Amino acid sequence: MNSTFFFPNLLPNINIPLSYFSTIGELILGVSGLVVFAFLLASIKRRSGQRDLLTAQSDVIQEKRVEMATILDDTAAKLSQGVGYRAAVLECYQKVTYMFEKRTGVEGRLLTAREFEDRVSIVLKLDSPYLSRLTELFEIAKYSNMPIGVQESRQASLYLSELGEILRRESPSTITDQSKS
Repeated sequence: MNSTFFFPNLLPNINIPLSYFSTIGELILGVSGLVVFAFLLASIKRRSGQRDLLTAQSDVIQEKRVEMATILDDTAAKLSQGVGYRAAVLECYQKVTYMFEKRTGVEGRLLTAREFEDRVSIVLKLDSPYLSRLTELFEIAKYSNMPIGVQESRQASLYLSELGEILRRESPSTITDQSKS
């Protein structure tokens, strides 16, 4: 038997003479082995692509985190210079919501401060009590008529700086803020 069995599209140039197989069972076993081999190659390639996608997503998340950290740091500097607390905190919140709308599609203006805090936490993979504290400070600036003193401004500046530092850390998926302990 001089005929040849050719496996198209699996691996290039594989010509196996049919006389190589003594029984149909060996032929089926051989074909099955090549099919399994092809699936393994495809699986390895797919996993490699998934890792590349995860790396790209992690880079995008880190960019968002750094952008937000910059906004927080600017606000902390303004508070340290004595700029009015309400104006600085409200401007910060406005910039952060705009950044989120632009970069993620999350419409922060339509969410309550607590809902926005939850979305920020999810999108930036951030779990920090500083985020909750800053939400409280925003709520005081927006909804309260009580006077805000130097102590509150210093505290807000500290929280802004600490959260900015946390956001700049490199691995967003492994954030467990030390300040919880």
